Amino acid sequence: MLRSLFFIIKLALLAALVIWVVQNPGTISIAWMDYKLTAHVGLFILAIVIVIMIALVINGLVNALVNIPSSFRRAAKIKAYDQGLLALSRGMAAIAAGDARQASIQSKRAQKYLPPHQSLSLLLQAQTAQINGKQHAAQKVFKQLSLDKDAGFLGVRALLQEALDAGDYNKARSFVDEALQVNGKNPWLLQIAYQVAIHEKSWNAALEHLKKIEKYQAVEAGKIASDRVALLIAQADEEGAGQALYHLEKAHKIDPFFLPTIQRLAAYYKERGNRKKAIAMIKAAWKNNPHPDLVALWVQNIPASKAKKATAQVNWIEKLVKLNPQHLESYAALGHVCLNAGLWGDARQHLLKAESVAQPSPPRSLYESLAELERKEFSNEQAAQEWLTKGRASDLGNAWICMVTGRHYDRWSPIAAPHDAFNTIRWGKASVSLEHASTRLVPNY
Repeated sequence: MLRSLFFIIKLALLAALVIWVVQNPGTISIAWMDYKLTAHVGLFILAIVIVIMIALVINGLVNALVNIPSSFRRAAKIKAYDQGLLALSRGMAAIAAGDARQASIQSKRAQKYLPPHQSLSLLLQAQTAQINGKQHAAQKVFKQLSLDKDAGFLGVRALLQEALDAGDYNKARSFVDEALQVNGKNPWLLQIAYQVAIHEKSWNAALEHLKKIEKYQAVEAGKIASDRVALLIAQADEEGAGQALYHLEKAHKIDPFFLPTIQRLAAYYKERGNRKKAIAMIKAAWKNNPHPDLVALWVQNIPASKAKKATAQVNWIEKLVKLNPQHLESYAALGHVCLNAGLWGDARQHLLKAESVAQPSPPRSLYESLAELERKEFSNEQAAQEWLTKGRASDLGNAWICMVTGRHYDRWSPIAAPHDAFNTIRWGKASVSLEHASTRLVPNY
């Protein structure tokens, strides 16, 4: 737009000059020695313009001749740079394909044609050394790359990954701290820093990193909330009673129905004589999603005057299951407590109802309880074996399972041993294989 406007202005000035010359005719005389030149003003101006144009053309030709060597050098430099970029792309492709020989060839070509400290050339050089098993050489180049003001993060990231692969978390932490100073918003880096903090059980640091991960939306919100609860529980498990209660109450506020939080809080409340708070918490959780371990917590909070009376225990369980009476766990809880109290008819009624509700896949624990009922009520081993046979063909029921390995656990823990995965244990369907299981299949109230 501006260029067009400038052209129009120049054209207008030229037109104005022509009009002025036409409106003011005259001649110009030039006397030099014995010569005298007389010319019309318009012709004189035209001659001057032609002379100027010829001078410009001559000047351009002279400059072109003078600049021929530098033009050749510039063209050669551009060609070399293009060859370097081609070698770089071929080298990266060779790295991806695992072709060490081709990667070495292209890396040397890239070093030859590209500037000596070109960041991508250094990256190719380092990765080529890695693929050829020259770890020391690779580390040296990565350190050189880490000093690059524009691409230093590539070097730091590579050194960090190398430290993690080697299991050297001390070195990894130092690289993380260094990298965060350069690029504190990088999602990958924040997650690595988070993993390192968890590995070192630095729960406060992990929570701080998690806060940044949440801020930059590097992980989905559900995962953030779940991890925060797990970190708070991990802190509580390692700290004194006062601080532990503080962390657990924060965790309960985030997720009021998470059983491991409820179990720990209920124990603290009971110790402090705050039984009402524990009972209210258990009731809310049962109403939302009944869990067999909530029954054990409920039984622990039975009034002392009723603790030894079997019928009182049944009545106490009934108060809980009324909050969610049609659920499988409600029928199962009543069946088990009646079985323990010797109320055979009621036990059979509730257990069979639980089996019906759980169709098409009742848990094995129900059949084991029905087998126990046959033995206790009628001493009928044959009927007991029939229930057990039916149970062997049924589901194992739910258990605490590591989502990474499938290993079963008696209880939830923030760290899944022995592989030390963080917050991977979930309540879900138990697998058929129980090689690693320590799962309690029959509730123990």
